[in-house]
Amino acid sequence: MSNERSLVEMCERVQIAFNDISNLNFDASAYAQRAEEDIRRIINSVLLTCYEIKTQDERKQERLEDALEPSAAAVEYALNAVKGEEGIAFLKLWKQGEFKAIRAQWPDAPEVVYLSSGLRSKAP
Repeated sequence: MSNERSLVEMCERVQIAFNDISNLNFDASAYAQRAEEDIRRIINSVLLTCYEIKTQDERKQERLEDALEPSAAAVEYALNAVKGEEGIAFLKLWKQGEFKAIRAQWPDAPEVVYLSSGLRSKAP
């Protein structure tokens, strides 16, 4: 919010400077230079804010994808590769983090189901 407020304040200063220049009948090069500097600061601030927002959104998306990948793989495996009630048993063990039991009973389960959300490392 403070970034938005400071951007609005800078825009208001630029508008005031332009109004002052138009109301005066003398060489306003100093005002023009100050206004140009303010505009450059505004543009740089907007670009930096946009970059920060984009970077934050990309990080959030990556974390979400990392968290969902093992879950999606576990559900897909339970639905497509395991028959009947075994799929439910697989998902219960997976939810409880019983990876050793899963490896013993379902050795063909994809490795991605053993990835820890966010850490991307093999669970014990």
